[in-house]
Amino acid sequence: MEAEADLVPESLQAEIRDSYRRFLEATGFQRRGTQQRMIGAIARQLLSAVPILAVEAGTGTGKTLAYLLAAVPIARHLEKTLVISTGTVALQEQLVNKDIPDAVEKAGLDFAALLVKGRGRYLCELKLQNGLAAVDDEQLGMYLGEGHSLSGNRLHLYQEMAAAFSAGDWDGDRDSWDAAIPEVDWRPLTSDRYQCTAAACPHVERCAFFRARGALDKAQVLVANHDLVLADLALGGGVILPAVADCIYIFDEAHHLGDKARRHFAQRFRHDGMQDLLEQQGQRLPRLREDLGDIKGLAAAVDEAAAQVAVTAERLHPLRPLLQQIMAEAETEAGFASRELNPSRRFAHGQLPAELAAISEPLRDGFAELFKRVQGLADTLEPEADGDGDSGQRERRDRWFVLVGQWLARIEGARDLWGSYARLPDSPDHARWLRYYEKFDDYELFDSPVLAGGTLRERLWSRAAGAVLTSATLTALGDFERLKLRTGLDAVAAEMETGGEVACLQLPSPFDYANRAALHIPPDAVDPREAEMHDEYLVAALPRLLAAGEGNLVLFASKRQMDTVFDRLDEEWQKRVLVQGSRSKQRLLDLHRARIDEGRGSTLFGLASFAEGIDLPGAYCAHVLIAKIPFAVPTEPAEEALAEWVEGRGGNAFREISLADASMRLVQAAGRLLRSETDSGRVTITDERLRTKRYGAELLGVLPPMPVYK
Repeated sequence: MEAEADLVPESLQAEIRDSYRRFLEATGFQRRGTQQRMIGAIARQLLSAVPILAVEAGTGTGKTLAYLLAAVPIARHLEKTLVISTGTVALQEQLVNKDIPDAVEKAGLDFAALLVKGRGRYLCELKLQNGLAAVDDEQLGMYLGEGHSLSGNRLHLYQEMAAAFSAGDWDGDRDSWDAAIPEVDWRPLTSDRYQCTAAACPHVERCAFFRARGALDKAQVLVANHDLVLADLALGGGVILPAVADCIYIFDEAHHLGDKARRHFAQRFRHDGMQDLLEQQGQRLPRLREDLGDIKGLAAAVDEAAAQVAVTAERLHPLRPLLQQIMAEAETEAGFASRELNPSRRFAHGQLPAELAAISEPLRDGFAELFKRVQGLADTLEPEADGDGDSGQRERRDRWFVLVGQWLARIEGARDLWGSYARLPDSPDHARWLRYYEKFDDYELFDSPVLAGGTLRERLWSRAAGAVLTSATLTALGDFERLKLRTGLDAVAAEMETGGEVACLQLPSPFDYANRAALHIPPDAVDPREAEMHDEYLVAALPRLLAAGEGNLVLFASKRQMDTVFDRLDEEWQKRVLVQGSRSKQRLLDLHRARIDEGRGSTLFGLASFAEGIDLPGAYCAHVLIAKIPFAVPTEPAEEALAEWVEGRGGNAFREISLADASMRLVQAAGRLLRSETDSGRVTITDERLRTKRYGAELLGVLPPMPVYK
């Protein structure tokens, strides 16, 4: 569509142009220059030597249509599967149920799309049915987890689910159940790769997960989410989704990808929880042998597993006194932080205390060997697809297989944490910390990469057929350095040895901010670092800054301040305000829209989750008021470690982390104002630092080009 179009064969150019023309004719929309540029950039880059593009598409660009028009034909041309990854399941469903059907119909595109979710979103009928049929607490625990009870509302819920699934009135997808299902009730009903009996399951033909997966090979476009893609990468790729080399990826809302990846590749180990598991294994393995002793090879597998359980438990014995000592010493050392009742001690520069480093290797070896032995036991127990003729034994075998699968998942996590500790006892690239939970009198160890860029380069960018990262906010302080650092794009080209580089494109919003929006920084605004004074300022200023008859969105950086300000408002204003947390997010938005439709005016009080992903066009949001610059104080150990790592490399943690992150959040928050070409309104920021601090001008410079008034 622009220069260098020769990278794209003429036939593909014509196909993309025709699809775009049909869409415009069907909708009556006008051509958008930024959208055309995005289409052309994606098509060219996916056929280049470094087929990776980061494109910031300002609000109103129409990025979903742009990447569909460009990437679908390219993927078909290269005989690859297009994987569109979003930030959440809700966005997945919007793509599959609205955006993609709309593009297929109006642009004349021809492709099959499939929504792909992780196994944890689907019911395991085997666990549900056998849990309901359990004759005692021990059987129940083997299916649904230790300490799980079936009584009252939970029993009624499970019975309803079983009846609806059996009748075909429910497909087993958590998201299609009529009401929200609490995590504590849902998690016991799902399976993982270790617990699933696959073809040997008596319910396999009706399995919600496998039915959902059945169409995967037929779909040209798979709509996933970041967590699912990362889970696939953690398994080596090609396990949940097609092989990485056979995929072109579109990461929508890509500004979340780096942080999600860091959290996904973290490990944790809770001491007493693992000690309890080892005790449970020691008690149950002899029963397993008695219950299913006639299975070939089972006796030997049980004996080997039991012996290793004893060895591992013995190696774990000195750990708790050591963790107690480390936490006690932390009270007088740097790196200690008290968070409510759960104090933490971060190990500076990823360096483990000498005693903990010394015990890491034997624990790694112990859990690695235990995993191997329990895996061998699971292999011996794995039911046969054709059954064994004895329904009673099959049910017992299923129960034990599920339980052993639960053990495997937990042992794997322990193996991986101690493997990292033993392999790299001193690693500034890793965040390590210890946390004590007073409520449970238990200790938990953590290991997380400071950044997940290296892992993403190794498992994704260097292997994928192509990738596009897009969002309305990818830049921070006007450049892509934050994104490159956190996702590993900063060194991709060098590792691919192509001589090129990852392309980055920044497209401004096509909306007319200069004439349809304005920015207000009240001259009497105070410094939010004086918390009480800023609270009082907002209580006094909001009634004069907000128009009671308008649609207002007020964004706070902390729940404390949001609740404090609301509580101190007079009664008349409180009646006009809807506060996040008082109802579900969707219910609040519905009430807000209803009030505006009735001509009453309405004000929403919200936190960070209301600063992105909320669409309130027209009169629903004529004024966005941002209480203060959304700086995030690095209080969590992983964030502290990142700041330490940046400083250790000679960088400035405030600028590279705090200011860069605040820049993105501020742009996201201001982006709630104009959602269509006809919208108009104003943004108010009640933070004097935008006028008094040197970085204030930088932050104002990255906001949409709105005139500033006093």
